[in-house]
Amino acid sequence: MTRILSLATAATACVLLSACSGLVREARMQLPPELSASGAETLGPVGAGRRGEFKLDGAPLRYERESSTWQLFDRALEFGSAPLRFEWQRASGPRRASCTARRHELQAGVLAVELRPFQLRCEWDGGEAGEGGRAQLSLSERRVRATLDQREGEYQQGQLRLQISSVHQYEGSTLPSQRPLGYVMRVEGRVVGALDLVGGTPRLWRPDRASAPAVTEAATALALLWEPGSER
Repeated sequence: MTRILSLATAATACVLLSACSGLVREARMQLPPELSASGAETLGPVGAGRRGEFKLDGAPLRYERESSTWQLFDRALEFGSAPLRFEWQRASGPRRASCTARRHELQAGVLAVELRPFQLRCEWDGGEAGEGGRAQLSLSERRVRATLDQREGEYQQGQLRLQISSVHQYEGSTLPSQRPLGYVMRVEGRVVGALDLVGGTPRLWRPDRASAPAVTEAATALALLWEPGSER
């Protein structure tokens, strides 16, 4: 009888663990209502290494990235940096991007005080007029409350300005994540795209054709970037 109960308990545990595992795999960031009827595309595959390559819109994209930390005064000061470079071989010509993310912290006992919160800067060049040209992205972090670090910024190319804001809410959950789960992109307050970073494969929404190239470039940088200070 004891053996039967043990087997039944083990079987129940396996079922519960499988269900929980399925929930974790299916977790997604909360999508804006404006994009609920739009289909998502996968971005990548993005590997776990420093270098990689995949096809984006049928054209090869190669990337190289790092993440490192420098410590001073017996680890009292930490300087995190995460450079990223990628080149997209489009038919109109290679599109090159160079990004750097930084974060500076002061360690005081068990407390960590951010002297310089997360900041990201990217620049693009290459391609032809209409499909390329110089572009910039800037993104910075501010602590909204003790458990949430909001990131906001802008991608700019010519007259186009794409506002970017981080998403911290899981789909179907009321508990926010301190770190971004993804990003939403807007043009003049109108939602035009989104990037979901939950799980192993980033998902991209870009239904607006006019802003799709900008959404694609910004989302690619955000998907490939490593967090500054996360040793790899």
